[in-house]
Amino acid sequence: MGLSFAKALAGHSYFREDGSKKIAVVDVREPPGMAQFSEKPVTQVPEQRTSTLTPSSLRFLRDIGGLEHVNEERFRPYHRISVWERDGSGFLNFEHEDQREMGRTIENSHLVAALYQSLKESVASGDCRVESSSSSTTKSSSSTSSTTAARCC
Repeated sequence: MGLSFAKALAGHSYFREDGSKKIAVVDVREPPGMAQFSEKPVTQVPEQRTSTLTPSSLRFLRDIGGLEHVNEERFRPYHRISVWERDGSGFLNFEHEDQREMGRTIENSHLVAALYQSLKESVASGDCRVESSSSSTTKSSSSTSSTTAARCC
């Protein structure tokens, strides 16, 4: 995920010590805000697009501060997982015999919002600058999109 990589790089001395090196995250969508995920208790129906994080991914995200804003009630552990073909007969099942946690599942936009919030805090500390550029708006016959860029130094 680009935001997690940008957050990791923004914290590295290689980029902080020399202002000439820049990191850019470019997306056609505005990042989601954290407000929709901080609701307690959770009353919204979770979105269908999720990220399933392994222990090593969780360790990386915690190390860079990417999970600090995650609502734990929406960040659920999984103990087994099944994967199957949409139109076929192939499938895989994974589980521990002792039913221990294998990782965590989170709504994709929730993870993006948490990472973006963490990146914005890097801005406040002077490690990073975030720009939302409406000047780079492009129009096509089917849609209009604008580009959001996070540039980190």
